[in-house]
Amino acid sequence: MMLDLSHLLEQHGHHIISFAMQSEKNLDSPFSHAFVNEVETEKVKIGWQGLRTAGRMIYSWQARKKISSLIKTTKPELAHIHNIYHQISPSILGVLQKADIPIIMTIHDWNLLAPNYTLFDHGEICEKRGWASFINKCTKDSYLASALDAFVFWLHQSLGLYRRNIKHFIAPSQFVKDKHIEAGFDEKNITVIPHFFDASKITPSSETGDYVGFIGRLSPEKGLLVFIEAAKKLPEVMFKIAGIGPEEEKLKELVETLGLRNVEFVGRLDGVMRDRFYRNAMCVVVPSVWYEPFGLVVLESCAAGTPVIASRIGALPELVKENQTGFLFEPGNSAELAKMISLLVEDVGMRRAMGATARRIVETEYTPELHYERLMKVYKKIQ
Repeated sequence: MMLDLSHLLEQHGHHIISFAMQSEKNLDSPFSHAFVNEVETEKVKIGWQGLRTAGRMIYSWQARKKISSLIKTTKPELAHIHNIYHQISPSILGVLQKADIPIIMTIHDWNLLAPNYTLFDHGEICEKRGWASFINKCTKDSYLASALDAFVFWLHQSLGLYRRNIKHFIAPSQFVKDKHIEAGFDEKNITVIPHFFDASKITPSSETGDYVGFIGRLSPEKGLLVFIEAAKKLPEVMFKIAGIGPEEEKLKELVETLGLRNVEFVGRLDGVMRDRFYRNAMCVVVPSVWYEPFGLVVLESCAAGTPVIASRIGALPELVKENQTGFLFEPGNSAELAKMISLLVEDVGMRRAMGATARRIVETEYTPELHYERLMKVYKKIQ
């Protein structure tokens, strides 16, 4: 989303100065010399690397120094930050503030509300705050990881690094805004601007598809167990899973154990293959069991003219118009999901009508131009 936004701003004549962590996966950037050194945040172990990661999460002197130098040479007018938490740290906020550069932040997850930035743990919604998240091992089911996250969260909250330095927040959904207001954020400092998708990137299919699709990260909060349970109830319907993630092997073993011949894992898809996956599906299922902050998969599916069946949780009910672009079901209820899938499988006319409506909504309500107009109002407001 950050890269798409950068491209959109450049198209409108803005000069973008990127600041991130160094990585071999990065796109080329004329500012990469100013990026902070890479640290491992996914599989942290006790040792020197672990200490480096912990130090970076708490406060990065390197990030502070590098962004200070970058500011002097580029003289930016505004800073729009995204997920800086672990790889960069909020150490850069004070530098930007001192340079009188207004800061805006797009909220992509729940890191400002709890140490466990997904608000999901041990298979269920988890809204434990502060040190309670350590006691319950809310991060990676590890006391060590949970203690580090709880300490970093407590420190940054105590110092008010985010609330004190960030002038305005962008919430991608009303649900995200409401959750932050519940936690004490000022309603006046949060504006809802949904993510966008350029529907012209995908040509909607004139066919009606031949499988039920899931596309996304294969992790517990995404609800793949519910998807597979629904597949078990509908052996005559083909189900395809696109994506990779920590649960991949476990899910494949489950499918094999259940003897499901109607479930296929197709791996990670990008570009043309990803678009084709959407277009060739009868419907796309978003069976999430956590508070989805947005759900870009919904927009991508709708742009392809494919109906969506999603959990009634988080921001998803804001994106799926029930009985118009798809259906909503109770999170975790595989029987209800299977029933809704059957309705679409059996009614080709309904699929086509929903797909056409879904495409039209993306073309009118989630366009890059509309997003740009909304964003410019916020930019002008805080400068």
